[in-house]
Amino acid sequence: MNNGTGPSLLLAEKVKAGDLGAKTSKGFFSWQGEDGRKVVAHRDTALLRALKDDAAEEK
Repeated sequence: MNNGTGPSLLLAEKVKAGDLGAKTSKGFFSWQGEDGRKVVAHRDTALLRALKDDAAEEK
């Protein structure tokens, strides 16, 4: 566990290297191949559903 209040050194190294997760297909996890595409598609579907639900609630 870490109770530090500053940015994670490991995270800063990842960002500096351009390893930005799903955006670049690499980061703490591999987002490549069919498994990566499935995870991104699932995420996108969930985000769109949440946006539609929020828009419906505002009416």
